[in-house]
Amino acid sequence: MVETWAYGDKAVLYSEDGRVWQAALEAGLKPMAEYRRPDGVLFAKQFVGDREAVREVVKKYTPA
Repeated sequence: MVETWAYGDKAVLYSEDGRVWQAALEAGLKPMAEYRRPDGVLFAKQFVGDREAVREVVKKYTPA
């Protein structure tokens, strides 16, 4: 799952997919938050960055 939203002049990307996390870092997005289950297992991450960079990551990992 991938979700995005505007954040001022930037964009936020939320994902539960490790491939998206790696692509976000490679695109220069900055980690913003991590989400863990009560037992401590990481299940999602949130990133912030340039809107165009977020669009490119989403385009690469969202089915057409």
